Amino acid sequence: MATGVLDSIYGSVLQYYISLTPYCPYLSLLQVSEYPVILSIENHCSVDQQRVMAQHLKHILGDKLLKGMLDGRAPVGLPTPEELKGKILLKAKKIGGLEESFNGTVEDSLTGEVSEEDEVAEIDEDNLYRESIRRRVKRSKQRLSKELSDCVVYCKSVHFRSFKHARIHSKFYEVASFTESKARKHLREAGAEFVHHNSRQLTRVYPTGFRTDSSNFNPQEMWNAGCQIGDYN
Repeated sequence: MATGVLDSIYGSVLQYYISLTPYCPYLSLLQVSEYPVILSIENHCSVDQQRVMAQHLKHILGDKLLKGMLDGRAPVGLPTPEELKGKILLKAKKIGGLEESFNGTVEDSLTGEVSEEDEVAEIDEDNLYRESIRRRVKRSKQRLSKELSDCVVYCKSVHFRSFKHARIHSKFYEVASFTESKARKHLREAGAEFVHHNSRQLTRVYPTGFRTDSSNFNPQEMWNAGCQIGDYN
């Protein structure tokens, strides 16, 4: 499930949305199935509102929100869905990686910097002005609060560069996102590599920006290639 979060006069929109709805949709999903829910955050908030967001996530989701590695085990691979039953996982940008968190080597500061190219470059890939947008995005950095970063455990958002780069450098807890058109292109041109990539780490596919009528793609072809996460309008 994807959620965009923006600053507003009410604080973060996530705060405003959850406080005015009679139920929390993320918790209600766990009433339908015990298997884990992945909450994908598109974060456009200031550092202060990111801290507020982290507080609300912890308060509202409570023990359901996965805030640390299972049983304190060293990070060597993703837990099984069976092991994550009843949990909500946050997918978002993260300062450093699981190894640093486990070893206690993450800098003990309140904020850190992450590249904004991770998701924005993918979101804008269908834009007619994508080249100029990408050049601007790659030069920009986003300030990230440590409180929100610490809520991200097994689903760190990263920018996909190539299958070769992923084979050499990617970690098992990193999640790349593709629009449906980009995913189909990979299926046509490098299907076997795409399937192999999906056997090692999570992949998220979401609707192209041209779906202005809020229609959705058929996820079956993505599932057939091993993509695990399909976002819907």
